[in-house]
Amino acid sequence: MPASISATQVARVRKFDKLSGAAAGIILLTGLAMLLWLAKPTSYYLSQPLFFFKISIFVIASGLIVLTKIAFKRALQAPETIWTAPRKVKIILTFDLIGLFAMATLGYLIAHQ
Repeated sequence: MPASISATQVARVRKFDKLSGAAAGIILLTGLAMLLWLAKPTSYYLSQPLFFFKISIFVIASGLIVLTKIAFKRALQAPETIWTAPRKVKIILTFDLIGLFAMATLGYLIAHQ
């Protein structure tokens, strides 16, 4: 069943989308700080395959989320009052949510090896 939302709701979702973008930036900066200065030695992380898997998930999710930003922007520019979210937007948002849990789990596993 396609998800349909009004232009007002799309505008509200865009606000949360901007907040999630800021959160991704904070995650990136704190991750770099942990890698370089705060946690275990950098060589420890760079020798862990799980670390590279975690970074891959972050890069893919961050890259894909740009597509949702474009879709929301187009929805706000469209003259229709009701917008039906494309299937790819729902898939990307689901992947992004699962990716958050996966990155947290991988971070825990890496830290406790």
